[in-house]
Amino acid sequence: MSSLLRKMLRTRRVDEQFLRHSEWARRLGIPLMVALAGIKSISMMLFIILPFSLTQVAGPSTVLALIFAFLIIFFTSAHLSELSCTMPNNCVQYHFAYAVIGELPAFVIAWISLVDYVAQAGLFCKAWADHFNLLFRGLPAKSLTFDVFSEDSSILSPQVDLLTVLSAVITLCLLLCSLRVVGTICVSLLAVTLLIAASCTMVAFFHSDPENWIKAEFFHYGFRGVLYSICGLCACYTGIESTSCLLEETKNPRKRISGVLSFLVLVLTTIFFVLSITFSLSTNVTALSEGIMIPEVFSVINIPAAKYMLSVCSVCALSGGVLASFLPATRVIAALCHDRLIPYARDTSTKSPYFAVLLCTVLVALCSMIQKTMLLNFVIFMAPVKIVITILLVYIQHYYPEQIGIPEETSSYKSIGKKRTRVHIDDGVSIDDSVSLVPQRIRRSEDDESEVSHSTFDTTAFLYMKATKMETERLQRRLEKEDIENENEECQPVLAKSVSQYHSMDQNQKKSSAKSKQKHAHNCVAEQCGADNDDDYNSQEVHLFANEEPELPFFSTFNSSAPRPPSPDVSFTNYYRSLRLLFLFCFFTSAFSTFLRNFGMPTTTCWLLSAGFLVIILIFTVNINRLQTNDYLYKKESKVTLFPTASLFSLFLLLLSFFGSIPTRTLAHLAVVFVTGVISYFLYGYRHSKHRRTACLVIENRYSDTADDDQYCPIIGLDTSSSSND
Repeated sequence: MSSLLRKMLRTRRVDEQFLRHSEWARRLGIPLMVALAGIKSISMMLFIILPFSLTQVAGPSTVLALIFAFLIIFFTSAHLSELSCTMPNNCVQYHFAYAVIGELPAFVIAWISLVDYVAQAGLFCKAWADHFNLLFRGLPAKSLTFDVFSEDSSILSPQVDLLTVLSAVITLCLLLCSLRVVGTICVSLLAVTLLIAASCTMVAFFHSDPENWIKAEFFHYGFRGVLYSICGLCACYTGIESTSCLLEETKNPRKRISGVLSFLVLVLTTIFFVLSITFSLSTNVTALSEGIMIPEVFSVINIPAAKYMLSVCSVCALSGGVLASFLPATRVIAALCHDRLIPYARDTSTKSPYFAVLLCTVLVALCSMIQKTMLLNFVIFMAPVKIVITILLVYIQHYYPEQIGIPEETSSYKSIGKKRTRVHIDDGVSIDDSVSLVPQRIRRSEDDESEVSHSTFDTTAFLYMKATKMETERLQRRLEKEDIENENEECQPVLAKSVSQYHSMDQNQKKSSAKSKQKHAHNCVAEQCGADNDDDYNSQEVHLFANEEPELPFFSTFNSSAPRPPSPDVSFTNYYRSLRLLFLFCFFTSAFSTFLRNFGMPTTTCWLLSAGFLVIILIFTVNINRLQTNDYLYKKESKVTLFPTASLFSLFLLLLSFFGSIPTRTLAHLAVVFVTGVISYFLYGYRHSKHRRTACLVIENRYSDTADDDQYCPIIGLDTSSSSND
């Protein structure tokens, strides 16, 4: 049983190549990133969540719920920024969990995110079809809507609108283009949406009347309605959370992501606050019919021109929302396919995930058969679940006793990346850099992935001497070839120059034909480099730094059957204690929320029990704040302010809202998604995982049985602890 658990919790190796290299083309700048996140969040808020919250959930108290949702998202964006700067990869929650917790938890996180993103895309397509029919007065629905299922079904929709499938197909065609094209379309749609929405909001503002709040009763749906609305409004910020799935396609993500997320939270909250106040004051929202759309509010206040304009705005906004909602789902599919946890196609590891886009389109088209209300409830209650996952991962990062990801780099070390040389060690030594013309030896795909090169070298001096010699020969051949191509005359003997002189050559010169034959280029976080690697798991790259000379004074053999002992200065005691305290904090918070939901009454007993729960939660909060974090190990590029108080405060609000308002039916749907993910993992991912057979050279310290107490011996051996035995 322990062996099976160890295999399910196998982790991926986080090395320099995984953290800094990427096969994705970095096309997203700040404007495109803001457009993708903004159009998705605004369309979700204005045309999906806001009418649902005003008419069925919270009424005018939606404004109060928005304040609590803003506090949650504001602190959560800081957590997401820290994770993104630590591990700037697409689907950062999945990769971080894979590297720290294990394969099965990472797969479950990715599976939950994938189902949520597909449900969001299906919800956007259904909303787009509804507003498109509203714009053309129901004419398309007469010819494109068919009765398929029974009206008594609680899951399947009685009618299937082909407009939903049509929107998914159009999105498929657009996503096959460049990501920059998709971003440019979203920029245009966002500009149109903001202009029309601003004009219609001004019209509604001049028809606002505070008497409408009095008639509707501010807390018409009670305390539970406010909690429900908090979960729904957290889902409105889904565009911000989706940016974590596009980090490898963003330019300079570690420098920009923190400021962009904070800016988006403040701007979107301002827009949401104005919209919620204006439309809740313009009419008695509790008297409106269920399922009403925001443009139809102007029919109630008798302004048909504003209704038509806002209908046009809704079609534009939801079109951009459909486009933006497909992107994170395709990136999650590509990440799972790349790690071979689901059946994959070869092109998913490149910059154009055609297989992922096609699969996502099929899944979204199938969502057209599910009721819109079911999709909406699922998306609303998946939002706090994903936020809780993000906060928990950051919590683990702060108490894990070893360094995780990329630390903040000082200015002296940032320049090393521009001058470093990549050394390939594979039964010999060969040197190459980003402008090399010499073909590299690439391991054949049929080679066993668990095979490790056993090349050795006597001293560091020999390695540098060999590297310098081959670098000189390579640059000499390059100079001769460039003279032949540029001058188009008879080749003249070229005098050899020093290596330093070659480095002064223009890096922007025309690349040779051998360079143009590369399949794809790397996109590093620090700098761009070109490599002829067929795939990242076949690479034998080693980044050599001048200050990283290996020193192995003595060693002992590592036994793969025994557990790896931690270094003497690394203790997991504090880490495990932090996990226990966090579990108790979440348990009592959930119990407190459930108690208020089922037994909350204005009685003395209820007040005393509530006070007891709050005191217990406060005690755990104080104990967690007294724990020592691992911030002394390394300095993070982005750090959560007021950690862990801000994290615990966000967790308290999220768990209180989730367990205080979630319907039992939706909770059952979440359980089904979880169980389905676990079954899918064991059916395919467990046996076909890319990291099922991994081997690496382990060098670490442990106490020596024969040496003094203050002397440590490095352990050198082949770590195959994560590999499975057939």
